[in-house]
Amino acid sequence: MVRGRSDRAVGVQHHRELRTGVVAQGNGRRGTGVEFTSFFSYTETTSTWPFLLMTAAGFNSAYGNGAAPLGEVLTGTGKKLVKTVIKSEPFCLASIFATLDSRYTYNQVFSGTTLPPAWQTLANENDPAGFTTAGPAPILIAQGSADTTVLPASSATLAAQLCALSPPQHLERWTYTGLDHNSVVGTQVPGTGNANGNLDAVWGSSDSIADIGQWMSDRFAGGSWPDPYVPTGNGATTVTQTNVC
Repeated sequence: MVRGRSDRAVGVQHHRELRTGVVAQGNGRRGTGVEFTSFFSYTETTSTWPFLLMTAAGFNSAYGNGAAPLGEVLTGTGKKLVKTVIKSEPFCLASIFATLDSRYTYNQVFSGTTLPPAWQTLANENDPAGFTTAGPAPILIAQGSADTTVLPASSATLAAQLCALSPPQHLERWTYTGLDHNSVVGTQVPGTGNANGNLDAVWGSSDSIADIGQWMSDRFAGGSWPDPYVPTGNGATTVTQTNVC
């Protein structure tokens, strides 16, 4: 999962058959959220609750109605919003938040404050802390050292847990000095905010993008592991490689 693909749903286009996992402030191959249960408990009480609707839509898209039935966690209003807001243009995080948080409340969208059994099972299966076997897809974690939303220590813990599996998960973690939660993906071009009327903006590539693109190209080309490629940070940012396993 690359956080910068639009943020519109943490996994609306995620699919379990993807062969390469790339992570920027998130998790890799196996799902749509790190420690979803604790995330759920925290987010439902804050203005960031729309993330939960995105996550629910992502799980449903990846696993289907049988394993992730939206009717078990969403109200009728919530199910309609998945179609009219989450899966409809414009796929812009700011637009989604402006639409949802200004017009609806968590209680209007979600049918409860706890996860039903089927959803709890998915949450447990997608919690990297509970993984017992490595997946076939290599994982790249791109972390900004100045990220105060997902702290560097969190991704370091995740990487260490996955590397400790036997056999270890194939994984690399790159830390970009000075980049934060957003700039590790890109930066908004000044003067472009809301240019099309939907709160979207033009974003420039981060100093990490070329590195991530090269890493992905190496994987799809069947390149060797560990990958000999050394990230450059576009020549503007120092990159520290850790947790290669």
